Amino acid sequence: MQDPKGIEIPSEAESPGFELEMYCVLLVTNKLQIGLIVDPAGTVKFKDLKRALDAHNTDKASHADLRAELESVREAAESAGSVLPGEGPPSPELEAEAGDRYFDSTAGREYVCTGFVEEDGVRRTVWEKAVYQDDLKSKQDKLEGWPGQVPVFNENGDLEAQDFSGSAVFAFTAEDWGPPASWVPEEPAEGEEPEAYDGSLGYEIAIPAEAHRRKNGDFGFHVFHQVDGRYITNTWAALGTGADYDGEAGTVILSSSDPYPGEILFVG
Repeated sequence: MQDPKGIEIPSEAESPGFELEMYCVLLVTNKLQIGLIVDPAGTVKFKDLKRALDAHNTDKASHADLRAELESVREAAESAGSVLPGEGPPSPELEAEAGDRYFDSTAGREYVCTGFVEEDGVRRTVWEKAVYQDDLKSKQDKLEGWPGQVPVFNENGDLEAQDFSGSAVFAFTAEDWGPPASWVPEEPAEGEEPEAYDGSLGYEIAIPAEAHRRKNGDFGFHVFHQVDGRYITNTWAALGTGADYDGEAGTVILSSSDPYPGEILFVG
């Protein structure tokens, strides 16, 4: 079970939460005798454990940080109101509650209901443009660049001009994904089929240099997931896809936990 030195158990003052777990496999024959001693002081009945857990979970003082965070999420959701779609700016006659939002699909602008006013006995809804969009436009107006550049958000959330003139797009299907290079199948026994990949190590696609046109690993990329004929950027598959440059082979290796159809845009 142990080496001659053994395992030193620290004092409670040194490590109050010390825990030791040991796993072993014993070969038992009818020539061996095994004894097991369990100290009753270290056991608990299931009904007592359930009673203690129920008391803890219903105690308003328990998990105070989690309860506060959930309350803030609830308040934010309630204050956000509902979103009303439409074409063109919202009309004062459009009924809404304070906090409701209206999205003008024609101009791509969002409005927020701030309340109501009474005019000649008629109640009219007051709409204001979402402030963050005005801030976005002012930041975009300050960007200076040259033809071929596009304003984008960098990793810090700030707008900057990036060169898209040398961009490249590579499309792929779900069938293009394969096992990673690190996966080595076991040699099948004579007469047996080769081992099938179970997907436990994820999937990869090797994009050749003539397709991605990058010279080194200093580039940006944007992944799109094809869903029902549309390319979407905020799916779990797209957000979880990595792109690494293999300098020796000159390829870019896409990595994902699951295969899916889509495309990747290379920039820089």
